[in-house]
Amino acid sequence: MQETVRSFSKAYCCPPEFAFAPLLTMIGSVIGHKIHVKPEKNSDLVIAPNFWAISIGDSGAGKSPVHLRMREFFCPLNDKALSDYEDAIERYEALKKIRKEREKTVSKHIRQRITAIDKTLDPIEKRKMEELLASEVTENSRQPQKPTLVRYTTNKATYAALQHILGENHNGILMDLEELKLFIYQLRGSKGFEYRSFLLECNSGFGQHDIDRLNTGTTYASNMLLSIFATTQPSVIYPHIRNTLKGSEENDGLWQRFNILLHPKTTDNVSSASGEVEVSLISKVQSLFSSINRCDFGFQPNLGLKERSVCLSDRALGVYKQWYREITSFKSNKDVHNVYQNYLLKYRTLVPKLALLFEVVESFDDAKQVVGPIKSVSETSAKKAVRIAKFLESHARHVFDVRTNVDTANAILILKRIDRLPSKFSARDIAQKNWSGLNTNTDEVNRAIMVLESALVVRKATNCRQKPLWEVNPYITEAGAQ
Repeated sequence: MQETVRSFSKAYCCPPEFAFAPLLTMIGSVIGHKIHVKPEKNSDLVIAPNFWAISIGDSGAGKSPVHLRMREFFCPLNDKALSDYEDAIERYEALKKIRKEREKTVSKHIRQRITAIDKTLDPIEKRKMEELLASEVTENSRQPQKPTLVRYTTNKATYAALQHILGENHNGILMDLEELKLFIYQLRGSKGFEYRSFLLECNSGFGQHDIDRLNTGTTYASNMLLSIFATTQPSVIYPHIRNTLKGSEENDGLWQRFNILLHPKTTDNVSSASGEVEVSLISKVQSLFSSINRCDFGFQPNLGLKERSVCLSDRALGVYKQWYREITSFKSNKDVHNVYQNYLLKYRTLVPKLALLFEVVESFDDAKQVVGPIKSVSETSAKKAVRIAKFLESHARHVFDVRTNVDTANAILILKRIDRLPSKFSARDIAQKNWSGLNTNTDEVNRAIMVLESALVVRKATNCRQKPLWEVNPYITEAGAQ
């Protein structure tokens, strides 16, 4: 994985994050429901190794070319799936013809039998015989089930299409989006609320959902496992992050479920000398994907999905618990936004996911083209997962660290409408205005007022015995008048 990330980063002159995010998401998607991880043997928490990732960068940063090239990893899987599907369709059509001819023969034979007994039976017995023979026709004329094409990725972000695809692909699928805009557009309006609910159910891998439509009837899907990878620009995603931080309707946990949000803070160390990715490296990753796809990890076919799990080893569990105590300590930090605190708590499942993925990749035998058996997740994989989780957390902090931006945006909004406030006003006076775009939470308003105070726009009013009141700085007013 290191070699792949380094090679793509050098070839496309982009930060390594832009190669790491799609690679990680793609491998997790291929594993899918084949194997899960549990922190402990007696734990009810069963975790599938799917990731929701977004590479965030300005136009020309190199995120899209890397992403498009990495789609080649799925080429052998897609080619084999298409070949198997075409063979299955041929068998299906042949079987349909055989069944049709058999049905004609059976129907003719039954009509002859009915004619022969027509004169010998009374009406009641005749009706019973006809029903019996009719059931025999039905039994012999059952049509074979039409095969479905196995899918590994889709770029369809619509609600109905995604639900249909997940219903047919029980190992899960990767929603691979070149741009996040269409996905965000689908989340708007009344239908968007239903779509958001559907996506939340797809995150764990064990959700169930049905859609009732007049033209297609009821479409049902269970154990839906969705991986998501997309690229976008900061101007597309950041407004929605801000709305989440403000506590708007977007704060339903959807954006917090994107456990990989990568926005490189600097590109100073990115090489400017482009090259080519080694063909042998592409082939090696393709072999890994094919081997994972063939592997059953030693589980019986009739075993329940949640029983297809391995646990962290005792040492790995110790590493995991120590890291999780550090993460949960953020809950007592008042300087950290509560939305970001809740986002970090969802990292509870991230480290086991990463550790399982590293364990699977480490067990791959390139010479034999097989993925070895996995009894448990090792301490080494857990330590790697913790290091990567800390790396991802630093990026998430950068993405979610728009608190100052949110406070500044709120302060600008208040400043634009400050003439609608009394000469001396409180945070509650502003919150009660219920202005569009401004949260009615007085804590949010107070932070915005702090921004205005630091800019010397407002100051604390004098002679306020009870709650703190504010007033527009008279020097600002005088300067404006002059």
